[in-house]
Amino acid sequence: MKKFSLVGLVIFLVGLLLLVLGFIGTRHTDIQKALSSSVTNYDYRKDVTKFNRLEVSGNVDVEIVRGNKYAVHVYENKKNSVQAQVEDQVLKISNRQSTFNGNFVVKLNKNKLTFGSNMIVVTVPDNQLKSIEGNNTSGDLSISKLRFNDGLNINGFNVGDIRLSQVTAKSLSVDSQSADITVADSSFTENDSTVKSEDGDIRIRNSSFKTLNTSLTDGDAYLNGLKITNYLNVNNTDGDIYLTLSKHDNANVYAHSNEGNVYGSASDHHNSHRHYRLISEDGDIHLND
Repeated sequence: MKKFSLVGLVIFLVGLLLLVLGFIGTRHTDIQKALSSSVTNYDYRKDVTKFNRLEVSGNVDVEIVRGNKYAVHVYENKKNSVQAQVEDQVLKISNRQSTFNGNFVVKLNKNKLTFGSNMIVVTVPDNQLKSIEGNNTSGDLSISKLRFNDGLNINGFNVGDIRLSQVTAKSLSVDSQSADITVADSSFTENDSTVKSEDGDIRIRNSSFKTLNTSLTDGDAYLNGLKITNYLNVNNTDGDIYLTLSKHDNANVYAHSNEGNVYGSASDHHNSHRHYRLISEDGDIHLND
């Protein structure tokens, strides 16, 4: 039996290798033809009037990028299932499909394939968008290389991922039930910021804040390369906290876990104007660990 299992494994690996080599050698147009025969995919782009708020409802992935015009690019697996229109300077995006219909959306951009549910790319100029709200939204939200004239508020995206990269605003407020939240290479240094996810993880790296308050219930917090002006407060119920400090960070760090362990040593700089407070009820806390 072991001999036959080994032979079967070898045959499977050889077949997989041939499949990969064949895909690499396939032309861009051939890939599109193959996908169009097996995947229902509609996409269109249109300019829209000026807006300063975004409201999303239904299962749809949203990507927000910087541009000179106000526009949307819709990718959908059923024609006219995604609606996008501006009312009273609010861009309202909705998905008419209440359930998955068996088809996937394929987005082909710069030879990169993205598979998923319905998705929409929103283009907006810098310093125009004020808030982003979801209503029972189960899709992902992505914002990259965008500036906000005031604070950035994100609410109601309860399932999926929330990703911010190279975003600048006066402050950040994110409140989600179970989304995984990632903030990278961003700056929020004028007012206090709050990031909350009950059941998801929070990952923040290489970003600047005046004061950052994070709250979790059942997820883990990963904080790396932060630049904090005043206070960092991390409160977790059942998850772990990972904080990586730079060698030149002279903040006063207090870490305590009721039922878990604290790994690494907290720095004791009472005269510092920066204070980090890490609390976990039932999880572990890792400092530079």
